[in-house]
Parts: sequence; C-alpha cells; structure tokens
Amino acid sequence: MAGSGRDAPWHAWLARSANWHMIDEIDLVATISAQSDWLRLCTRLEALADRLPAMLPHAETASVRVALRRGADGADAFITLAETFFGRQMGSPLAYSLIGHVAARHAARTVQAHDLIEALGLPAAKALDAETIGYMLRCFFEGCRQIVALERLTLLELGAERLTAAARALVTERIIECCEAG
Repeated sequence: MAGSGRDAPWHAWLARSANWHMIDEIDLVATISAQSDWLRLCTRLEALADRLPAMLPHAETASVRVALRRGADGADAFITLAETFFGRQMGSPLAYSLIGHVAARHAARTVQAHDLIEALGLPAAKALDAETIGYMLRCFFEGCRQIVALERLTLLELGAERLTAAARALVTERIIECCEAG
C-alpha cells in the first residue's frame, strides 16, 4: 500500500509531531505576565530616578524594595518556558547561546536588584548620594527592559515554526510595545 511503512513521509511527520507542541497564547501567559510585572517596576524605578536629588519617601522606597525582592527571588517564568518548549533545541548553537545569554542577564539583574534593595534601605546617615542612587536605578531599569526585549525576540526566533498565529501576534505586539517604551 502506497504511503505506508516506516519510510513514508507521514511517518517522519508523525514522529516529529509526537515531540512537537505548538505554542499557543495560553502557554505564554506566565511569561508575558512576569515580563509585564518587570516593566511596571521599571516604570516605578524610572519615576523615582526622575525625582532625584529630592529625598525619596520611605514608604515608596520600602514598597519598591519589596517588589524588587519579589522579582529577584521569584521563579523565572521565561527560563521555565524555555526549558519546557526549547529544551530539545539546546543542541542548536543559536538556542544554546540565546537562552544562555538570557540566563546570564537574569543573574546580573538579580545581583543589581539586591544591590538596589540594600542601597534603598540604608539609614539616612549612611545613604548613598543621589547621583549614585540615580545611576543604579537607571542601570537597573534600562538593563531590565533590554532583558524583556531579548526574551521576546528569543521567543519569536526559537518558536518560529511552533508559535500559533495568535501567540506570534501576542509576542510581536509585545516586542513593538517594548520598542515604543524605550
């Protein structure tokens, strides 16, 4: 019978599809949500930096410190997504490099977040000068926004053949949003 047997074209497709999950919008919810949380925090930090050298309200810095700690110590939604959907692609130099680079940037963000938590929590007598705090804030929020953009571009690249049309539209829309935000 034509088309049957192990060498039939459909067999190769079936074997590939058994380990091939299309990525839909629902699969991206945790990652997109976590990225949005980081971007909202960046907006808050930028507003703080813009108010310097004025004294920052303790209640606001305390709230920002809590948000930084939650983000820095929380689970990493993008890495979880990458391991789930792109783990088999890690043999690819591009996948390995992109995911490795994102993971390294996440580690740097965590260190910067902990530095900011400490700096914003110092008593007035030991507080860093406004220029130093401003520099730390700007480095953090600019780097954080770059990480989010890189994560989204990585999703688009590594998920090229696996993103549904709706998921591709969501990621593309979010990339545009990152670019427009600065």
